Amino acid sequence: MPRVPGADYPGRELMLVLQGFTRESERYAGAVGRLHGLHRTDLEALTALIDAQREGRRITPGVLGAELAISSAATTAVLERLGKMGHLVRERSDADRRQVNVSVTDTARASGVQMFSPMVDELLKVLARHPAEEVELLSAFVAELSEAIVRAREQACASGSE
Repeated sequence: MPRVPGADYPGRELMLVLQGFTRESERYAGAVGRLHGLHRTDLEALTALIDAQREGRRITPGVLGAELAISSAATTAVLERLGKMGHLVRERSDADRRQVNVSVTDTARASGVQMFSPMVDELLKVLARHPAEEVELLSAFVAELSEAIVRAREQACASGSE
């Protein structure tokens, strides 16, 4: 059900707070990325690759492009930039030598720590002021909200292709 801009509804204040949090985290990522010569898509690619490694998944250029919703040419450009910076390696799959897997390097991880530690440190200061139960509740709540956004994106994309 569409919302009328400026109209009041239950949860509106929370939606505005979340919007502000998202906006500020995006601004932070953009600013530190620029300081390190990284485009926003480069940061998103590195995040996707780190997530894949954490989950024990191998990721190919095609899968990365699909996750980022960018073209093959754009994926190649991102991989070339990150490769030149020493942030990723491409390796042939042991199971299928035609397949190339992409993974982040220790250099990329070190850069990520350098870029995002100030933000994480500030967020952890805020979390430290709250009881563990509140943090656990908020973690579960934000996870549910993230799942809702995934569903909304899938619905929007499905209705847009009809």
